[in-house]
Amino acid sequence: MRIPIVGAYDSPNIDRTPPERLPTTMDDRRFDQVTRAYGRGGSRRALLKSLLGLGGIAAGAVVFDNAEAARRGYSGPPILPRPTQPPVSECIGLECNGQCCDRHATVCCGGFCCTGGCHDTECCGAGSSYCDGYGCCPGICLDHFPTCCPSNQICNDDCCGDGGYCCLKEDGAKVCTQIGRCCSNLQCPGGRCDSAGFCH
Repeated sequence: MRIPIVGAYDSPNIDRTPPERLPTTMDDRRFDQVTRAYGRGGSRRALLKSLLGLGGIAAGAVVFDNAEAARRGYSGPPILPRPTQPPVSECIGLECNGQCCDRHATVCCGGFCCTGGCHDTECCGAGSSYCDGYGCCPGICLDHFPTCCPSNQICNDDCCGDGGYCCLKEDGAKVCTQIGRCCSNLQCPGGRCDSAGFCH
């Protein structure tokens, strides 16, 4: 929509460029045209209307430029994401050393969120034990070497040690067996386990 400049179109020297092509600021040539129109007998009210008209055209040009920017895909300045860490006062679970712990954390250990048990300042994960002279053990503690026996190496009251596992026999008994060997036909689907511990 074109916005007429009140009091300025009476003069043949005024530029009739459409509003969308007008500059957003008044240059010296346009200012001179308005003042000359006023000097030829225009009233102060006419001059004021002309200046207001130019201001409206400039504002319209700015709106047009913003619409063009939106059409080109510019959606404005980026909006920074809100922080995901809630204030300590709003922690749902455990608070440790000024931070909110994960909902699985059970204790604040050495200034860190710990899921499991805390021994002095050492956090042992869930299902782990703490063995004196060894530390966190993912199994049970023994009173002899090895001090720590991982869960997958525990067999009855024995510890199969590195390279061994607890093998289930057909009669339900459990024996320590070397990894890669069998102790019964249960480990040999469709076959049998020989006396040397190999499937055939």
